[in-house]
Amino acid sequence: QSILAMMIKPKCILFDFGETIMLAGFDRRRWVDKWLELADNPRNVTFQMVWDAADELIDNNPARMTVHSEFRRTQFDLNLCERLGVSFNITSVELDIELAKVSYRKGLQPHTVEMLEKLKESGIEIGMVSNCVLSGKSLEDVLERNGIREYFNFVIASSDYGFRKPNPQIFKTALAKSGTSAEETWYVGDKLEFDIAGATGVGVTAVWYNAREEVADKMKPDIEVKDWWEFIRIVEQTR
Repeated sequence: QSILAMMIKPKCILFDFGETIMLAGFDRRRWVDKWLELADNPRNVTFQMVWDAADELIDNNPARMTVHSEFRRTQFDLNLCERLGVSFNITSVELDIELAKVSYRKGLQPHTVEMLEKLKESGIEIGMVSNCVLSGKSLEDVLERNGIREYFNFVIASSDYGFRKPNPQIFKTALAKSGTSAEETWYVGDKLEFDIAGATGVGVTAVWYNAREEVADKMKPDIEVKDWWEFIRIVEQTR
């Protein structure tokens, strides 16, 4: 407690998206169903054909050969569409929004709204940095449909920026957008290897949202919380 009392109150808090702000539950089967529903499909491509072709592209993702770079959705879809002979009459962003609607259906983590409201009342800037194959615009749409878009000053999705956590470049861009230093910024996420490692690597205070109460092995966060009430109590203890 005394260590927390000595910590400087953050000027900006950045959050992960899936399993941190949003409940787990990405549904790939619904994704493929919706993708086929929206596609112009003259070859009558089946669900299994899409699934298998996507698996091959994912398994041979060139980003896996580098340090946490991103195989962009536009590149992925271009490969997938031309292999299968399908096309779309909507933009890639519009497609992403439709896919996000069916892929993230479980809603917010408990008490997320109350937590964000407390941060807003404290004058803390709020942002989001997510490893996501969908565009930032589609994540914003998910936040909007769950009634919390207004709390976020910006949303960064790895698919738009070309870097995935824990690559420091995506965190450096977030710091530049927030206008705060690493010392003034916290990052909250549920994945030790991506969120905590990435935040620690750039000197940002790393907060592990550990709702499942797992045991940290090699990577140790600066702060660990199991729910948003605990998180708010910790923020309020800073000076």
